[in-house]
Amino acid sequence: ANAAYELKDTIAAYEAYKALLNEFGSTMPKPKKDAAQKRLSELEDVTGELVVAVSEADAVLEIDGKAAKLEAGKISLRVSAGPHKVRATKAGFIANEQFPAVPGKGKTETTIKLEAESKVARVTVKEKSGEAVRVLIDGVDVGPAPYTGDVEPGEREIALRSTTRGVSNRITVGKGETKEI
Repeated sequence: ANAAYELKDTIAAYEAYKALLNEFGSTMPKPKKDAAQKRLSELEDVTGELVVAVSEADAVLEIDGKAAKLEAGKISLRVSAGPHKVRATKAGFIANEQFPAVPGKGKTETTIKLEAESKVARVTVKEKSGEAVRVLIDGVDVGPAPYTGDVEPGEREIALRSTTRGVSNRITVGKGETKEI
């Protein structure tokens, strides 16, 4: 505990003093116990508790760039007071980062919701002049303009057809992307 304290490793020192007092506090000489309690109180002022819940229990969690193990989708740990970077990832989901601030002697709780990664793209097709037109995507009539719908990512041919004219445009749209034409 003293070594971690001298090295300014506040978290390791806090945990070591806490364990020392929990295990040996009742049998320690009063001056040593008082000194340990004083240090623990000092360390409480510059640390706090961070509780992180993640919507996907088997997600990978990093706190300040270090791996953290979730238990039933949640973790509670002692951290230094101040802002922290919390990042959750999982295959098939969009990574999510948060930057919760933890007050000394305090507790901060945060929930990270992971959203499923989109496997489709979205297109919105409008006709500027207000003329009644049909929208064709890759040669398939999908209805009148304005039109909004999901398409497979990649290169697509978007065409507008009316009784008097037709126009087409080739676009490339990526997974999870929305394009307005």
